[in-house]
Amino acid sequence: MPEGRVRYWLKLRRKAAGQEYGPLLTYLELMEVSVVAGFKEAGLPLRKIRAAHDYLSQLLRTPYPFAAQQLKTEGTHIIAEMPESKRLETGLGQLLIADKRGQIAWEAVILGRYAQFVYETEIAFPVRWYPRGQNVPVVIDPRIHFGQPTIDDIPTWAIADRVRAGEDLQFVADDYELSVEKVRIALEFEEVAA
Repeated sequence: MPEGRVRYWLKLRRKAAGQEYGPLLTYLELMEVSVVAGFKEAGLPLRKIRAAHDYLSQLLRTPYPFAAQQLKTEGTHIIAEMPESKRLETGLGQLLIADKRGQIAWEAVILGRYAQFVYETEIAFPVRWYPRGQNVPVVIDPRIHFGQPTIDDIPTWAIADRVRAGEDLQFVADDYELSVEKVRIALEFEEVAA
């Protein structure tokens, strides 16, 4: 999501919560920005996303409803898959919220983003985020390196800095006890050419 849109979203959210705007994101704000980006990629206007955020914030009693596990599990509604003959021409898989008179739930947006998050059962918020999906070993966990992206608990920026400094991929991999493939993944994540 473009930086300007992230700043705009944060200003609106913090103003609604009675907080001052600052340039740094909290971990939960980062999770929400990811979900907002998914909604924007699906073509939803920001005003509708804001309205949904406000509604869910009150419903779930949290300032971070897009990061809440309840939104992922959606255990309070009867949901059915939309019949093939009635699907919109968006190419997205769709669900119907039956107890809301057939309101459409955007399955591809919701499930695609939330598949990146890992929740612990004791809390309702994500403890780890796999920004490229759970099949890619880059993880953001606020308990490890202050939430910096890591691979096997090694910050991706540290791996990238060593390669930028001219060190050989195999040497860096051996030093961190990583595979060369994981070093390449870190470089790709940090947008560094190998």
